[in-house]
Amino acid sequence: MSDSTFINYGVPSDLALSVQSRGLTVGRVRALSISELVEFYNLTEEQAQFLRQAVKRKAIDNLDIQLLLEPSNFICNACKDTESHAYVLHHIVPYEETQDNQYDNLIVLCASDHDLAYRGGLTLWLNERQLRRAKRSWEIQVAMANVERSAQTIAIDDNAIDYINLRRIEGLCIRVFCFIPETTCTSRLKRTGILDGDGAFDQKFVQSNMSGGRYLFDYVNHREGEHYI
Repeated sequence: MSDSTFINYGVPSDLALSVQSRGLTVGRVRALSISELVEFYNLTEEQAQFLRQAVKRKAIDNLDIQLLLEPSNFICNACKDTESHAYVLHHIVPYEETQDNQYDNLIVLCASDHDLAYRGGLTLWLNERQLRRAKRSWEIQVAMANVERSAQTIAIDDNAIDYINLRRIEGLCIRVFCFIPETTCTSRLKRTGILDGDGAFDQKFVQSNMSGGRYLFDYVNHREGEHYI
């Protein structure tokens, strides 16, 4: 993705791809008049005016775009509509107020929820607090789903648990549930010392007392895979 793509300026992805396929660039939008954009690039006057306004902003950095899109699976953080094929990089606090293009002030929305986010003062309106909560919640859900999909590809054997990022799984559980959920294996794993009193993996105990300090699970397996996967 180059620095001059329209997505970097908050243009909806479907419109951005459409105008770029016609050979339109950010530079041309800045140079041409509204009537020329309409005539030469088959835009509506509304689209032309929108593009002209959008490219007046500072472009969103590619790294921030990546940090937004990948943890969101390119899906609207508000409605989680997997059928929507377009997204908008929306400023949670309006750009006109802050000129803030950083990750913390951006959220991935579909066109419908992007419209709702602009309806300040109306009943159907996504305010700043709702947007931030939706973003955090969706990114956690995506991360948990990705961990689960990755875990499902691992064949459970005596060494399989070595390759699972236990701290990551436990950290996500705390963020989502505020505690580490118990499983049918929890009590047994606590009795052996593999889990501490809070249900967290006790790596120091395992390495010092069960694995000879070499590998995390260089010992008879206690069905940890069933607990973490």
